[in-house]
Amino acid sequence: MRFQRLKAKAFGCLKDWESPPLKPGLILVFGRNESGKSTLFNLVTTLFYGWTPANKDENPFVPWGEVEAACEGELVLKEGEVVTVIRRLRSTSTGMLLRKDNAIDLRNRPLSYVEVLPREVFREVYAVELSALKFPQPRAWETMQQLLLGGQFSSFIRPVHQVTGELEEE
Repeated sequence: MRFQRLKAKAFGCLKDWESPPLKPGLILVFGRNESGKSTLFNLVTTLFYGWTPANKDENPFVPWGEVEAACEGELVLKEGEVVTVIRRLRSTSTGMLLRKDNAIDLRNRPLSYVEVLPREVFREVYAVELSALKFPQPRAWETMQQLLLGGQFSSFIRPVHQVTGELEEE
């Protein structure tokens, strides 16, 4: 699955904005400070996982003076099918997945395509900033281990910080 196009009607500093067609492969976003790089990543995260917080008054991506925040994205699925995800935040959050002739009400739930990948793991793995080129935070790494190993070895695999703490106590 990959994005083919992103749109922001009103999302943080992005207003009536549309990406150029996105081609397969690595996407590198480069720009000056405060140019919208992090906002763009948060738009992608919102399309995948829904609004957080899901309250218009507390969400930092509702532009000042606007009645709503709204974004959408076109995804190309593995089979080549194109679907559209639409997210809006007014007094309540809404989400819609347009697939062929069907409109699926997402409310504020994550897309089924990303349900196995928690939001915090997605953020740690896919948003690498130059200043943050490091191993993921312990909680995200533990979640990644559980996902990668499928829980089959979880009885004897423990986080490094836990083992070193026990060894120091001994």
